[in-house]
Amino acid sequence: MRENRMPWHGVIVATSLPFNADLTVDFGAYGESVAWLAEQGLHGVAPNGSLGEYQTLTYEERDRV
Repeated sequence: MRENRMPWHGVIVATSLPFNADLTVDFGAYGESVAWLAEQGLHGVAPNGSLGEYQTLTYEERDRV
């Protein structure tokens, strides 16, 4: 039997990205936020979305997020 499921399903949240005072990405805080969202039962996150921070990141930062 073939499963008819959309590749994106459930609750997926567009996340915002926290920055440190020196404007570097706070990867630790972001990881904690994503972990908390997962604990709440969300099915996924959509990082680097349309919230604006994507354009300010280097390629390396985008990949790490």
